[in-house]
Amino acid sequence: MHTVVETYCTGCGLCVPVCPVDCIVMEPVSGQATGWSAWSQGQADEARVRYESRLSRLAQSERARTLHHTQELETKLINLAAHSRITDTDELARKQSVVATALAKAKARSSGQP
Repeated sequence: MHTVVETYCTGCGLCVPVCPVDCIVMEPVSGQATGWSAWSQGQADEARVRYESRLSRLAQSERARTLHHTQELETKLINLAAHSRITDTDELARKQSVVATALAKAKARSSGQP
């Protein structure tokens, strides 16, 4: 079951069109104040902290995903012949080169190099 957490509601209205039972009603609670003027400094600070926490979680998740894929590539590269149906040694060498290049790019990206 989903719910709108009123204390964190920013009034953006993104929840209204996706509500499966059409039960959300937007009610003006800030009077004539709209946009940033409808927020107190405390609310703005709290929203910023939540936003930065979300960005941190997303970055951590992306780092974990990249590390997982890099480890998978390294494992396959060690014994590519066992992970491939290719029997031609030239084609296997070409494939090893492609996988090694992809692995190098992934490592460079995760270390922040261009």
